[in-house]
Formats: sequence, C-alpha cells, structure tokens
Amino acid sequence: MIKRDEYLEALRIVEEYHDNIKFKSSDKRVLVDDWIDAVGSGRMPARVYRALTARKNDDLHGIKPGDRYFTYMDEVTKDKFISIRNVGVRAWNNFEYLLRKTSKI
Repeated sequence: MIKRDEYLEALRIVEEYHDNIKFKSSDKRVLVDDWIDAVGSGRMPARVYRALTARKNDDLHGIKPGDRYFTYMDEVTKDKFISIRNVGVRAWNNFEYLLRKTSKI
C-alpha cells in the first residue's frame, strides 16, 4: 500500500514536470519585437516592418482596437499579413525571404 507521504511526493514531482513542459513550450515562441531586433529594422523593408508592428483600428480577426496584429512570430499568417492596409503580396514575399534568411537566428 502507498503511504500518503509517498503519494504527495509523487504528485509534487508530476506537477513540477508539467510546469517544466509548459515553460519549455512557451519558451519557443519568439516575440515579433525580438525578431525585428535580431534582423535589424534597417535591413527590413518598410512595409514589412509596418505590417509587423501595425495596430488594429477595428475588430477584425478578433483583435481589440489598439492591439497589435501580431505579438508572436507564430501568429503571422499570410491572410492576416496582407489584410493590413498598404501591405500586399510583395511585402509578404519579402517577409518570407527574411524568415528564410534569418532562420538560424
């Protein structure tokens, strides 16, 4: 039979393990601002920079007005990116090129 102390110790270990998994999975997300700093805003086309730092004016895509379109890099999708005013497919292609070029960062 398992004693109460053994059970509580095992439960503590399992909870600690789950906390480590959550930390590691969230640790992989890259903030848009960190990526821009790593690439260098001077090397980035203006429309790409504006798209990544754009703030919302309306409630499109479930984002509150004033919030940014993108906080993390994994949130950037082609549909959202090119739906931003004055940003088109050419800017998206430039963004994809920068992603490929900086994938080692």
